[in-house]
Amino acid sequence: MTMPIPLKTSKDKKKRSLHMSKIAKAHLSDDNNPNNYPRLLGIEFEGCRVHPLIEQSSDFIKLVASYGTEADSTTIQELAQGFDALRACSPEESFEIFDAIIQHFPDSIFAYIGRGISLGRLANKIKASSESAMKDFDHVMSLKSHFYLVYRCRAEVHFLTGKYEDALKDAEKDLQYKHDGSAYIMAGIISYKMEKDFQATEYLKIGQKFINGHNAVSYEYLGMAYLNMGMLRKAIDALKTSLEFDSENLKIIQTLGTTYNAIGDSENAHYYLDLALNLDPENPKTLETKGDVYFQSGQPKEAIHFYKSCIRLDPTSTGCMFMKSVAFASVGQFFNAVKAMTKVMLSGGCNQDYGEPLYLRDFYRYLNRKLDEPLKNYRFDEDLPENYRNLWAKKVFSNYFNYTEQPGIEPHMIDVEDFQFSELSNNTKVLLCKANQLAPYFQYRVDGFMENKRNNIAMALAAIDVGQTIKNYWTYPKSTKGWKGRIYSWRDLIEVAVKWRKLVSMDQPVIWLSELPKHIVDVGFTTHMLLKKGNVEMPRYSTYTLEALQLAKFMIRSLLGQKLPAKAQDNVMKAVAPIDILNVLKKYDSANPNGGFTVGMQVPSTRNKGGLLHGVMLSITGETESDATLSIQSSRTSLQINQYIAEFNHLFNELKLAVLKNKTDTDNDLAVDIVLKFIYYFYNLLPLSRGTSAVAYSVAVGLFLGVNKELHLLYPRKNT
Repeated sequence: MTMPIPLKTSKDKKKRSLHMSKIAKAHLSDDNNPNNYPRLLGIEFEGCRVHPLIEQSSDFIKLVASYGTEADSTTIQELAQGFDALRACSPEESFEIFDAIIQHFPDSIFAYIGRGISLGRLANKIKASSESAMKDFDHVMSLKSHFYLVYRCRAEVHFLTGKYEDALKDAEKDLQYKHDGSAYIMAGIISYKMEKDFQATEYLKIGQKFINGHNAVSYEYLGMAYLNMGMLRKAIDALKTSLEFDSENLKIIQTLGTTYNAIGDSENAHYYLDLALNLDPENPKTLETKGDVYFQSGQPKEAIHFYKSCIRLDPTSTGCMFMKSVAFASVGQFFNAVKAMTKVMLSGGCNQDYGEPLYLRDFYRYLNRKLDEPLKNYRFDEDLPENYRNLWAKKVFSNYFNYTEQPGIEPHMIDVEDFQFSELSNNTKVLLCKANQLAPYFQYRVDGFMENKRNNIAMALAAIDVGQTIKNYWTYPKSTKGWKGRIYSWRDLIEVAVKWRKLVSMDQPVIWLSELPKHIVDVGFTTHMLLKKGNVEMPRYSTYTLEALQLAKFMIRSLLGQKLPAKAQDNVMKAVAPIDILNVLKKYDSANPNGGFTVGMQVPSTRNKGGLLHGVMLSITGETESDATLSIQSSRTSLQINQYIAEFNHLFNELKLAVLKNKTDTDNDLAVDIVLKFIYYFYNLLPLSRGTSAVAYSVAVGLFLGVNKELHLLYPRKNT
């Protein structure tokens, strides 16, 4: 006959007091801690929402029959009541039940497990420490060392104390004894906390096949792990699934808005950010992200409104202050831009790292001073001091740099006026309409690139400007002069597009490498494009990652074929990740113990038959799976830049001859071929610190317009 167990109950659960026995109070004593367990860190982790300790009620009866003592069989009804309370996220109630059972039936194994996990989940509600929970688990392990449930519960408490290594060991021990959803979910969450994101996704995906019902937290962690790996589309799918179980989770809704912003989907980004604002209208982070979406989609005026709202609610938000300044500069309000950037610099006190704000504030002062001058005089890569250009181009900022600051804002200078379309002249309207027709051709449709109509129209105007300029040059080749009266050259033509790229990006250093200090360039100015690191892919370069890896494999087989045995070459060709290639090279290439591989591409010269120029470099480096990287680099010296300049001079002259000889020929294939070669060399040189692709494409479109060719196809869209 089952002995009734006195349990303290209350109809009003809010007024329930935690009833602890003397034994329980002893467990909470600081004096009785022989193993020196760490105290709980108060980490927010509702285990009841993450995974059920026992997934089916019928499982509990079988567990008691398999692992329980006579005391467990006697109190099975009360034990079930306690585990139901744990499942219902009521650790106070479950603690009282299990503690009362232990007082009357000290041999109950399940009561010790239940009380231990209850104490762990009560860490943020009572003055508890992990040693009390650990003692209960240790007691059970001394009796039943192969019982999976005690490892499952102890893993959760280790997790709460921040001991992730120990937590993962217990979670994997749990998996050895019991393959179910709870074990996989817990192992996945711990792996995520340990920054083992690929492992986390594998555990979580398996766990979700087992668990029925409330999966909000597991899908949330799966989404966050995918985010860390750069798999943004998969992250979105997981987070949206989480919302199906928890539709008002503000954190997930905000993250979805941010992630859609990252892949360049402004419509969905606004949708989820608006949902977040409906739940919390005065959340500064949501307002900041909303401003970012507007700014990145080419709507700086709308962005300013949200940055102002963000600052009103959080006056310390340097992110909102910084972007408000950049947005002001983008619409030509340089006085407000300088004022806002100064506040950023002053916001953090004497120890504030304000390198970039310091540079931008000076840049906006320079732009303000140039407002009354013709656009052709807008050449900050020549006007600004040498040291400033060098550090800004490299994005290596210092709070203090050795040069005289730009003069302050001129009071008599009027900011850029904001005209409505109806106020413009007819010629200007026609020009803008033509640019609007061309603008879609400038949008690269792949994850990581948001459609920015403002930028696209600017570069379409650049293409029209290039086309008009080159036609004028071909009409009057002798009288057309270049910058400062020099002979007109390819550089003057490219500068037309560079001017527009500078105008549309008020926070970026679009600087010619040839304008940097020679001693700096001779060391090698490096442009680095990371394609993949470990299991993480860069979204905007993901379309090139597989091709780059394939190219690396073919280059290794071609260049190292004599060093590598046939088996090693086969393993290289079968590699699916950079680490696979590194492991093969470490094993078989004795001259290369680190396994790294870098190969420079060569560009054939059109000027000297058989001559070769240095192209970009393809590199695979790293020691472990997590830091193995695949990247493309471009490092240029003055000598290499001059070699490309000679090619540009040659091709520009060839283009001039081809056009002048065929003035009446509307199908000038030779000119088209030369234009393509010219752009090919420009891409390989990467002569600008930023914006090379946009400038090259605008020049190509402009030159095609100059030889009476127009584009009829958009950039291809990546299949998603």
